Amino acid sequence: MCGMAMQTTVFASAKVTITNAASETAKLAMAKQVTQNNCLSPAQIVDVMQLFTFESTKLDFSKFAYDFTTDKRSYYDVSDGLTSESAKTELDNFIESKVGQ
Repeated sequence: MCGMAMQTTVFASAKVTITNAASETAKLAMAKQVTQNNCLSPAQIVDVMQLFTFESTKLDFSKFAYDFTTDKRSYYDVSDGLTSESAKTELDNFIESKVGQ
């Protein structure tokens, strides 16, 4: 269960670390590691998603981060970090499948 989101300065440092990763795959791995060890707000999750190039990576991360968010009730806001309607629909369906678990 997540309580408080990462502090702004710590989050900014984590974003730099993710950005400096050598490849999209490495960025995703680093983002997942940071997320597993912290709690992120939906807005912070969208910020991390913007560090990725590919929509599929953004979607992958958005699904992964669900269990580490401070506000699952507002998680629908995370779809703002996606551009394709199919990815947004897939995230919405994922969230629906998690509600009540």
